[in-house]
Amino acid sequence: MKTCIHHIETLLPEYAYRQDFARDRMTEWLPGKRNRRLIHGIYDHSGIETRYSVLPDFGPNADPVLFRNNEEGKIIEPGTAERNNYYRQCARSMVVEAGRKAMQHAEGFSAGNVTHVITVSCTGFYNPGPDLDLIKGLGLSESTERYNIGFMGCYAAFPALRMADQF
Repeated sequence: MKTCIHHIETLLPEYAYRQDFARDRMTEWLPGKRNRRLIHGIYDHSGIETRYSVLPDFGPNADPVLFRNNEEGKIIEPGTAERNNYYRQCARSMVVEAGRKAMQHAEGFSAGNVTHVITVSCTGFYNPGPDLDLIKGLGLSESTERYNIGFMGCYAAFPALRMADQF
């Protein structure tokens, strides 16, 4: 059987930041010559023009969710638990919304046709994860096989595609 991608759907978080704005914001938060050099090196050579986030924290006059300033105006970095709790909250609704959009626009496919679900994230983690949220949120069969690939960064898309090809 020939493997092909039938439909691609995207869903972007609510907030968008130009790369130069995000770079300058990070430079404000992490002062010092060394930090400035590292931040400029990363942001100026990434090839990214716009960054998207579920966080309003980076915008001007933002009401921060995770990244707050202390009394001296220095950034208080959130811990892993706080970041993951917010990730879980946002990922649950976003994965289901993206899945619904994909099912609506994929001609000739319905929930009954889905036998496997592969989710990929390099942002955060929780268990049970977005794969189960997607199955429940779309009303897929309980026998749907589910796989969640994490801890590989953006590269994880490639093993996910290879896995789908094997199925």
